[in-house]
Amino acid sequence: MLNKKRPGGKPFEKGADPRRSKGRPKGALNKSTIAVKDFCLSIVADPKWRASLRRRMIAGKANHAEAYILNLLGGRPKSTVEVQSPDTPSPWAKMIDNMSPAEFDLAVANMQKVLTEAPASGAEAPV
Repeated sequence: MLNKKRPGGKPFEKGADPRRSKGRPKGALNKSTIAVKDFCLSIVADPKWRASLRRRMIAGKANHAEAYILNLLGGRPKSTVEVQSPDTPSPWAKMIDNMSPAEFDLAVANMQKVLTEAPASGAEAPV
């Protein structure tokens, strides 16, 4: 014979149990994520660390953990790539198309000269 009473003495009721939750809301952070974010914020707030990071980033010696911290706090920078259709020529292509053969040869010779010459010490490379 089936007993329709639960061990607590109340009969089973169909439907949602009000004592059960639906879980963590979407987008809610867990405790460890909040702790890591707070720790990273404390590091980034230190002016000495910021100055040191700036020097190391300029020198190319900053480690990946620091970049990760900055990405975690501020989000990764968006990178976009502009793609032109083959039907639309680029400004460079238009400029080259409008050159005479002599102008084109002169431009190529000038570019080769600029690329092969080493800039003098203290002087900036031509742009």
